[in-house]
Amino acid sequence: MAQWMNATNFRVTVEGFDEDTSFVSVSTVSTHIEQIAYKHGMDRTVRMAPGRVTFGNVTLQRSYQGLDELHTWKSNLENGMDDRRTVSIEYMKDDGTVLRRYELYGCFPVSWELPELNSNPGRASMGRSQKLEADFMALETIELAVEKVVQLA
Repeated sequence: MAQWMNATNFRVTVEGFDEDTSFVSVSTVSTHIEQIAYKHGMDRTVRMAPGRVTFGNVTLQRSYQGLDELHTWKSNLENGMDDRRTVSIEYMKDDGTVLRRYELYGCFPVSWELPELNSNPGRASMGRSQKLEADFMALETIELAVEKVVQLA
């Protein structure tokens, strides 16, 4: 029987980081298979074959807590170190058990951003009846290149 995955119950772990990394957002995990057009001899019919497999970049966001793990990771690459890591994404059931687990192998940062800062965020939201606390959360963003994706559970 099929089980629905709730997109709000997930856990992300990065090899070498503390267990609780508090990621609040994960972009789409994607696979792309190149199409190769070919034909046999004088046959006028063009056929298709699967070609190279590539994996799309993944963007992770977490509440900025002053931790240097992401900054250090991207700095390692800036300084010439080949620092590839495994990232695990687990879809969780409401009771906390793992429904589906994906391992992203050979990941490395391709961009990193600190949040925009605004000392007067309330002014921008004047006229709104209520402002969610999440709207004021400073989010640290990192985009990762992914070498391979494997479903483990």
